[in-house]
Order: sequence, then C-alpha cells, then structure tokens
Amino acid sequence: MDPSEIRERVLDDHENLRTRLAMVESLSQRADDGEVYALDQLRDRGDELCRKLRRHLDMEDLHLVPLIQETRGREAARQLAAEHREQRLLFDFVLSRLRDAERPTRLVCREIQAFIDLLRDDMDMEEEELLVAAERQRRRPDEGASA
Repeated sequence: MDPSEIRERVLDDHENLRTRLAMVESLSQRADDGEVYALDQLRDRGDELCRKLRRHLDMEDLHLVPLIQETRGREAARQLAAEHREQRLLFDFVLSRLRDAERPTRLVCREIQAFIDLLRDDMDMEEEELLVAAERQRRRPDEGASA
C-alpha cells in the first residue's frame, strides 16, 4: 500500500469509527438518563466498537507504523506501536467495566464518555500530526528531484 492509500484507509476507518463512537455516546447518554434498554444496547455496541477498534489498530500496525518509521524514524514508529498496545489494554479495561452488571450505570456512562473523548482526541492527533507529517516528508524527495 502506498502512503496515499494508507492515508485514505486510515481516514476512512476514522470516519467509520467516529460514526460508531457517536452511536455509543448516544446510548450512553440515554442509559445515563435512565432508559432501561439503553444499557444493554450500550454493552452490545461497546463490545462491537472495541472489536472494530482492534481491527483498526491491527491495520495501522501493519501499514501506518512502517510508514511512520520510514518518514519520521524508528522512535516515532516505536511510540505509535506502544500507544497501540496501551489502547488495546484500555479496550479490555473499558469492556470489563461495561460488562460489570454490579457497576453503577452512571459511572459506566461517565467512563464510556471519557473513553470516547480519548479516542476522538487520538484520531484527531493522528490525522493532524502523523498522517500529514508522513505525507509531507514522503513528498520531499520527489520535490527535490523535480527542481
């Protein structure tokens, strides 16, 4: 996959994930407002979201991490891979809280909201910093050749 294809794939995944995040966020708000069936739906959609997020991280590990290593160096790639490992642990933690039937609904909903905010911030950072920088640095050698 070339850099522009990787960028498009990541952006498409992020768009899809943002849609899913909005759905989970809405369910969380409804559950927090006391809607009885929303918590069960939240658990189902939260589980589905984490599966999608894992597949997304797998794709990024396969394609984006090597691109980052090529364009920004080994340390930047190592940092991104480490962030992905931490995010997988966070998914497990959030799912365990979501599945805990004894956990108060309000607390579950607040944890889900914090999780969603973190994921949105991470996607924004990735788009603004990593993808843009990788594409810009990838183009530099070409620009010098055409001058």
